[in-house]
Amino acid sequence: MKPRPLAALLVAVYVKLATSLEGLQPYGVHLSFGERSDQMVVMWHTTLDTPSSTVEYALLHEAELSQEVLHPEDTSVTREHPVARRLLQDPYNPSAFTFSTEGISWNFTDGGPKKATQALHRVVLEGLQAGSRYKYHVGDAQSGWSDIFTFTAKRSRDQISSDKLRILAYCDMGDTHAGTLADVQKDVQTNAYDFLLHCGDLAYDFWTADGQVGVDFMRELQSVSAYLPYMVSPGNHEAHYNFSHYLNYFTMPNHEQSQNLFYSYDVGNAHVVSYNTEVFFFPESFDDSHMQRQWDWLVADLEEAALPHNRALRPWIIVTGHRPMYCSYPTPEGPCDAEHEASRRGIPAACLNPSNGHDCAMAANPLRTFPMEDLLYQYGVDLAIYGHIHDYERYFPVYNLTLANDPFKDPYVEPKATVHMTTGAGGNPEMPTGDKPPPQGSCHFKDDHWCAFQSGYYPQNGQSADFTYSHITVHNSTHLQWSQWSSTLQKVTDELWIVQHSHGSFAGPNSVPPRPRPVIAGRPKGS
Repeated sequence: MKPRPLAALLVAVYVKLATSLEGLQPYGVHLSFGERSDQMVVMWHTTLDTPSSTVEYALLHEAELSQEVLHPEDTSVTREHPVARRLLQDPYNPSAFTFSTEGISWNFTDGGPKKATQALHRVVLEGLQAGSRYKYHVGDAQSGWSDIFTFTAKRSRDQISSDKLRILAYCDMGDTHAGTLADVQKDVQTNAYDFLLHCGDLAYDFWTADGQVGVDFMRELQSVSAYLPYMVSPGNHEAHYNFSHYLNYFTMPNHEQSQNLFYSYDVGNAHVVSYNTEVFFFPESFDDSHMQRQWDWLVADLEEAALPHNRALRPWIIVTGHRPMYCSYPTPEGPCDAEHEASRRGIPAACLNPSNGHDCAMAANPLRTFPMEDLLYQYGVDLAIYGHIHDYERYFPVYNLTLANDPFKDPYVEPKATVHMTTGAGGNPEMPTGDKPPPQGSCHFKDDHWCAFQSGYYPQNGQSADFTYSHITVHNSTHLQWSQWSSTLQKVTDELWIVQHSHGSFAGPNSVPPRPRPVIAGRPKGS
């Protein structure tokens, strides 16, 4: 029987209303550190714009805090934080939220054929109590609210000094084949970590399928990013449409000046710096003046961090970016030839495939070079974390392609150069899965004597890639612990301690800070 006209009209109205309500539902909630220690930035997406962008939040009371106790081995929940589920068992009570802060929203249009549009929302919470636990939800009173999430306000230096600074880190994680995500979720559920580093290549890719892959990735990421600060760096997979998704989806410190491309922040006894390695590979997005701006900012930031008073407060300097300065690869034409040299020496590169930044060679006649490794050496950067290569690689302390410490005599005790780490296997469609375990062990190619250990390096003949991520624990001013967890093998595959009693310039107290080098006759002057 055909529906009556009135019934058909009611069905149409219902469908339109349901679609509209779904379009107002927040998704992709994610946190990041603000400009000040008492701030937390909250962002989320909606398909349609809403009358306001609001975060309601409150300190967790004692009963809720007692509910939060979760043993690290509890694996009963893998998709949503168990505390949020318990809090949601109670009916919504407006009085449960003590504070309310409004922010801003803007429409973002994907560059694909469909020109898909969504609304992005940003609220900055201020006046947070250091180290305190908060519950919150996002949305709008008219349009509806998200689930309830929890987070810890940034801990003070004294709070961390009496405990430990704990960091999660990975790079190169996509919407599919995100092989480490379930284990990362379990770590986040323990409330033991201060923040997470994702050093480039997100979603694979934000722009794919008219932006739908990026939408799906942000939805999936919420199970992690809504509970602790999710600090990102740009990679080559963010380059499409002039990095527009990356620039709009996140808000990092120094956002107004750098649009998330380079920034720094202090946490406990560490100073963390994120910079844009892609500046050397995408001339259509970053010209020579942008390279100069980033260089000038890096010099000023590291000079400030290296001042004696600041280095005493925050002795550990950690730098993160996407493309590594050092890596191993079995063929000379691989991404560890000219590409890593371009990253190490700061030489603009020519890429055969500009859409993704692979297959790059150093440009023959750059205007100038920016000696990035010299910068790390001059200011005594202790640890450099990169991705891009889809495996895990640990390096001996190295500078200018030369070992700085004897690899057979405790090389990580009082290192004389930066320790470089590659943790580029968070999980993405480019990583193969196989029936055989991933390759693992010492690095064995003749030109990579600086490489100490690898896992998941160049899998072949049925071997699986190693889906793996990092736990970094800064115990105190002298001891930093690195532990590498393999989600493929379900075990710790590598661990080291960096012991440094004399943080400072590796170049010496009377060294001259590096400067960009003009190019004469196609060769960097002084190279």
